Amino acid sequence: MKVSIVIRNWNYGSFLRDAVDSALAQTHVPTEVIVVDDGSTDDSRAILALYGSRLRVILKENGGEGSAVNAGFAAATGDIIVFLDSDDVLAPQTVARVVALWNRSVTRVHFPLHAMGADGTLLPRLHPPFEVPDIPLEAQLERFGQVISGAQSCNAYAAWALKRILPLDETTWYRSCDCYLNALTMAQGLSRLIHEPMGGYRFHANNLTLRNSLDVGVRERAVLIHPNIYQAVRSFVGEDRWKSYRPTAPCYHWIHRFLSFRLNPAHPFSGDKFMPLAVSCVAAAWTRPLSSLSRRMFLLAGVAITAVMPRALLRRLLPRMLILARSTTLPSTRDIDPARHWRRVYGVAAGGASE
Repeated sequence: MKVSIVIRNWNYGSFLRDAVDSALAQTHVPTEVIVVDDGSTDDSRAILALYGSRLRVILKENGGEGSAVNAGFAAATGDIIVFLDSDDVLAPQTVARVVALWNRSVTRVHFPLHAMGADGTLLPRLHPPFEVPDIPLEAQLERFGQVISGAQSCNAYAAWALKRILPLDETTWYRSCDCYLNALTMAQGLSRLIHEPMGGYRFHANNLTLRNSLDVGVRERAVLIHPNIYQAVRSFVGEDRWKSYRPTAPCYHWIHRFLSFRLNPAHPFSGDKFMPLAVSCVAAAWTRPLSSLSRRMFLLAGVAITAVMPRALLRRLLPRMLILARSTTLPSTRDIDPARHWRRVYGVAAGGASE
């Protein structure tokens, strides 16, 4: 089977070589590597030019995650597609392990990644930091409100299944495309799990998810992610099958929704009222699955602050609150062995020279 690794990049020049080198180091043949540069203004494009014909490079104007997914998939020729974020890396055997699990019924394979520091040192923690449940889509939406998964880099998809659901609406799916891809591919077949870490997920201060979250205006889009997922699944599976689905919106939907209600004049749910929304946030935070007691208490504190803080002060302090929230999820860096750099662990040499 041919596998396409599509690397999506926007201004991650400081990490791009790592992602590209890890993709080129795959032991499975044939594997093609495609890089979609989504309008970078740093040195990313100069770095890509160093690889010559070893890569297929697509240069485009900045259009967001959805447009990069569409461009990468349109160029891919593989039977299996991996969308790799350009700040993450894959172990050399990742594609081979995915292919070994594949059959005609499989539409998605998920694997964890090592947590990884900004310098590429592998940390003693996995991403995601919990075991992904091996249950069908209907059960995932009912229990969790979404498909439980690590980041986009933790998934491989059947090209035939993607063909039925792409291209994405680039306005609706400007971000969080993995939520859409995970749900709509699982609606078409079986999902398989690899339990061992298959690469590295990088934690760093320049993370785009965090930077997007600091933009209060993004809240209006974020609050629609899960309703958009449910509508997409409903449209795809049809009304008869949809009757068996009972999706329950997850904790972060309610927190985004409460923040949007308090801060955005164009809040998309016109019928929302303060007290019912606050109660929904508290209930979702307290009962959040796969979450420690300390994390749930932290979320409850955030809901309380959102409820009582004056709107003008909340708008000004929200970026700091989000940075603090992000810091509580960072893995511990104590007792780290610097020899556990991903290149040493996986035996991948630094590349960048053209053929």
